[in-house]
Amino acid sequence: MLFADDFVGMSDTPEGLQLQIDAAKKFTDKWRLSANVQKSAVMVCNENKEEPVEHRWKWGIEEIAVVDQYTYLGVEIAKDCSWNAHMSKSTPEVWEGNKKVVKELEAAQMKAAKTILGCSRRTSNAAVRAELGIQSLRSGRDARKLTWQYRMCGMGEERLPRIVWEAKWANKKRGRQPTEWVTVVEDIWKGLDTTKMKR
Repeated sequence: MLFADDFVGMSDTPEGLQLQIDAAKKFTDKWRLSANVQKSAVMVCNENKEEPVEHRWKWGIEEIAVVDQYTYLGVEIAKDCSWNAHMSKSTPEVWEGNKKVVKELEAAQMKAAKTILGCSRRTSNAAVRAELGIQSLRSGRDARKLTWQYRMCGMGEERLPRIVWEAKWANKKRGRQPTEWVTVVEDIWKGLDTTKMKR
């Protein structure tokens, strides 16, 4: 798979991947191009823990690092094929996340904040945030979502974000529905006391 000057090879076997790497090296040598091996990596997905892959891949004579996760075109890809690594860095304008991940992120922020202040775990979260001048991760994400909505309102009707935002999802399947971004933003607005804000 090629995109601009990036190359991604995928194979079911270690040997198959090495053949792809060799083919890419042959191509770069032919056209007198060079590869940044230090920025290259191999990731073994859904590896069998009882039979780990011991293979070492090489670009010519240089060994390629084996990693647990890798960022490609802005997406954090993890070896277990989960979205957890990417979601922790994903843009808060569009990401809502599942309740478990959100709760873990909030807890991690509070733990770090209380460590900085050297206070007890039982100290009020609100007091800690006030002392450090920070807001909850939830509040930060909500503010960015509203900002993004405002930006979309100013976009031309031909812009893809606005088209998606205004789309009518008519063909919904039966059963539990996925959380829609529009619904999330509507709930944020409902949670704000706009009456007091107007005064």
